[in-house]
Amino acid sequence: MFETNFTDTSRSLGLLVPLLNSETPPCKRVGIGIAASGGVFRFDPFELYESGFISNPNISVMGRVGRGKSAFVKSLLWRSAEYGRSFLVLDPKGEYQEFAKVVGAQRVRFELGGAEKLDPFLDLKPSSEARVEVISIVVEIVKATLGRSLDASESLVVEEIVDLELSTASRPTLEHLTTLLVESERLDGTSGSFGAKKQAAMNLLSVLRRLLWGDLSGLLGTSSTSRNLSQRVVVDLSGLVESELFALVVNLILAQRFRSMRDQEISKGFVVLDEAWSVLESRESASRFRSLFKLARSYGSSNLAVTHRLSDLGSTAPQNDRARNALSLAVDSETFVLYGQPPSEIDRVCEFLGLPRHLGERLPNLPKGVALWSVAGKTYFVRHVLHPLEREVIDTDQAMVSSIFTAGDRGV
Repeated sequence: MFETNFTDTSRSLGLLVPLLNSETPPCKRVGIGIAASGGVFRFDPFELYESGFISNPNISVMGRVGRGKSAFVKSLLWRSAEYGRSFLVLDPKGEYQEFAKVVGAQRVRFELGGAEKLDPFLDLKPSSEARVEVISIVVEIVKATLGRSLDASESLVVEEIVDLELSTASRPTLEHLTTLLVESERLDGTSGSFGAKKQAAMNLLSVLRRLLWGDLSGLLGTSSTSRNLSQRVVVDLSGLVESELFALVVNLILAQRFRSMRDQEISKGFVVLDEAWSVLESRESASRFRSLFKLARSYGSSNLAVTHRLSDLGSTAPQNDRARNALSLAVDSETFVLYGQPPSEIDRVCEFLGLPRHLGERLPNLPKGVALWSVAGKTYFVRHVLHPLEREVIDTDQAMVSSIFTAGDRGV
């Protein structure tokens, strides 16, 4: 068993912390590490959900920089892939690329003027719902580019041009929508006073031309590089973090994943939002993830929000829509993995998770690689153990090696 630098041995923890569970979750798959109470700690949210131990498979992972949260997430994905699990990682920092290469995952990088183009309509199958989906996508694109909601005339033009697109094309594309706008009678006539619909069509045309051939080009559209996202994929968003289109790209990727999961083209697996705060600044992205978290069971998805601390997701009494949407990601999680937290977070974490104060006070002093787990209301201290073959690929802080895995660790 492991010793911690907060003076208690794992043997004494069971006595000194009576609310710490001595039995690990009833799980046979995906070893994580060593539990303080003894034995291997295993965790597969799908197995635990099927057995009824948890009621939803969502996970919130929190921890200060260098405490081991990224190493844990990567090893969970890698080890779960051995059991056929899929994963989609939205990576705002670009730190999952080497991991993707080693585990054989698809690597995609989206940026303005980049080699990859995101086709917002890719894999959209004809159905009675296709019209609504296409309209929703076009509205989202235009709204994000204009930085405002569409007015009544613009919304009407979108509906009309989408109906025309669906009646004339085998599948919708931004390029063909632009052509239809140019050819439409709404743009005929001489210069001068435009009616409301003509002005609306001009606004939409201006947006699409900016995205396809203007200052925002090279990101959205149809090209030979457009491709489906595979079973296991890492999307590098580091080149878009400062872009006005960052939240839009996240939403379009998620919409495509939704379609694949809905059509059962993707096996059960994980959707990872790393650095969650960077996406949740957008109300639309927060709402999209809120829907994903609430629909996790029907999609067969375990969603991971990775952030530094609970306050990144909004206060426990959020005062605005963004905070409420963001905090709901944690509300709709039943598993929490808490690495080292600053002292200022103790009260918030204890209140939110219902932890006794003496457990919360241990959070600032947890060693690297050790986390407090809360699974279905049961708490565990777990030391994450990296296999030597994983260490160079997964461990982004080599100083963690001696804390997470050494040959002399007792119980390893």
